[in-house]
Amino acid sequence: MNFASGSEEYEIIMEEKEIVPGDVVQIKSGGELMTVSEVIEDNLVRVTWMDKNGEIRRITLLKHVLHHVDQVISL
Repeated sequence: MNFASGSEEYEIIMEEKEIVPGDVVQIKSGGELMTVSEVIEDNLVRVTWMDKNGEIRRITLLKHVLHHVDQVISL
């Protein structure tokens, strides 16, 4: 999956594996890269990311809407 951030383009390599705190994830439909800060239940995770304005954002999501991001390669 390729995406652009500002003037840079990246390729994201995703791997299906268990999501644990510290992992980098992305919503399957796209969007910002987020860091898992907590696994709340078997199917819920709390994630944190920095928005375009530099603000820290947090949200709780269902695991099944996320892809684990294994690598981010600058193109």
